[in-house]
Order: sequence, then structure tokens, then C-alpha cells
Amino acid sequence: MIVVSDTSLITNLAAVGLLNLLHQLYQQVIIPQAVYDEMVSLGYIVPGTVEVQTLPWIKVQTVSDIQQVAILQSKLDIGEAEAIVLALELKADLLLLDERRGRKLASSLGINQITGLLELYLLEKRLRMKLNNIGDKLMQPEYDLSKMKKRPNPFAKQLKQQVTIPLVIDVIEYFETMAKEIGISSQKLINLYLQDCVANKRKISVS
Repeated sequence: MIVVSDTSLITNLAAVGLLNLLHQLYQQVIIPQAVYDEMVSLGYIVPGTVEVQTLPWIKVQTVSDIQQVAILQSKLDIGEAEAIVLALELKADLLLLDERRGRKLASSLGINQITGLLELYLLEKRLRMKLNNIGDKLMQPEYDLSKMKKRPNPFAKQLKQQVTIPLVIDVIEYFETMAKEIGISSQKLINLYLQDCVANKRKISVS
């Protein structure tokens, strides 16, 4: 299966720690050079910067029809334009693209299979429900969890520590908007992003 992706979908999934979902669903994802450059050549790290350089299942491919890219750039950014053209050149089975204008243009050019962040989230949710159902069926003959005695977790207080962090309005609105798009709470999204910062030892400039 040939799958081509734009920038925003990769960065959004990486920000909430769900980028590996693409690997689980499609095994391999191809991005055009412009998408790679958008994440790597900024001079600072964004969600997905490290991943597109290190994950072996994300492949970078150069677009051939530069003229068509230039035409699309009058309405789209370079990453979207190259993703659409590359999908056409490779006769891709699926284009991962979130922006409404880009999806409309891609559809007008004959690309019918287009998936965005919301569709991926719903798909991931359905897969999770199926796995949970399978797990319940497998465990049912051996264990009846309803008969188990409830005991408080002695380590529960060590799992999370509640703190108060003052945030500016722009930051709050940014995470609330992204959280609504994905379908999770803004608090959970912020926590996932901070966990990603810790895991990847991300550093920011405060000068």
C-alpha cells in the first residue's frame, strides 16, 4: 500500500505521541522532500523533526513534476503541493492531508482516498475497542474479574503529582484547539506533549 503524507498530520500525531499509529496501520509512509525540509530545516525542533530523520518506515521521495507543484503553490504551501503531486505520481492508495483547501484540490485532481487527523483518530479508537473486546473474550474463560476484591493501589499517589502552572492565553487556546481536533482533553494533550519533551530531551532557547 502506497501512502503519502503532508506535514501537519505527522507533526500533530508526533505531538501527542501517536505517530507510530501510521506504522501500525500502513507499515510505511512516504513524504516529499518539501515536507521533510519543513520539519528539519527550521533551525529548531518541532514534533516530528527527530522522527522523520530516524524512523526507517518514513521514506523521503523527490517530486518530479516541479511545474505542477508551482501551479498548486499559488493556493497551497509547498509541503501540501508536493504531497499532492507525489501522490499523483506514485498513484498512491492514500493521501494523508488535513487542510480543507488542500483536500478539495487533491480531490479535484482525481485523488479519492484522502484521510485526515480526525479520521485517523476515529480509526485508532475503533481498533482499540476491538482489541479490548478480544482481550475480554480471551480472559473470560480463565478469570472472572468481577469476583476479585478491590484494593487501593498503594502506589497511586506516586503516579501523578498535581501542580499548578500559569499559562498565557495564546498557549491555552492553541492546545484547546488542537485537543478538540484530536478528541481528547487539553490537559491530557499538554501532558502528552510534555512527556514527549522529557522523552526526547527537547530544549528550547530562552534568550
